[in-house]
Amino acid sequence: MLTDKEKVELEQLEQFEKKYSKEMNSKLEDEYEYDNRFGAFILLVSYCGIGLFMMYKIAELLVKKFS
Repeated sequence: MLTDKEKVELEQLEQFEKKYSKEMNSKLEDEYEYDNRFGAFILLVSYCGIGLFMMYKIAELLVKKFS
């Protein structure tokens, strides 16, 4: 059980956190631009690698089946 003093402190902390997060989020969004080109490139390369690997395995299975 929380005491009355602890409840008040917790409420104050929650109010401060909400106020802080709203103000800081708007400031950070204004100051920074997010550039995800590098991450998108890495994701594209990995998907291409997975696709090539799958094509290789399918071709290998087809060659075994028809030989």
